[in-house]
Amino acid sequence: MNLDRIQYPLDYEDLKNEIKHRKQLGAQYTASIKRERTESRIIEAIAELIESNQRITKTKVAEMIGMNFRTIRGNYKHLFSEI
Repeated sequence: MNLDRIQYPLDYEDLKNEIKHRKQLGAQYTASIKRERTESRIIEAIAELIESNQRITKTKVAEMIGMNFRTIRGNYKHLFSEI
């Protein structure tokens, strides 16, 4: 994440808003990285199940990667629709 330096002088409200905006950008960036890593882990688990000729279920994948089934069902079901 490459953000430009804050350009001063800024009054207090503008500075406060700029910091808030940058925190939001940082949170979005971090969430996207986490989402990508989780999707990668799910895809790897699915590949392992395919290689071992096992049935692919959200429950099994959740157990394999140590994640809650509801999280996978709610946020990553799109990865299972392609199977």
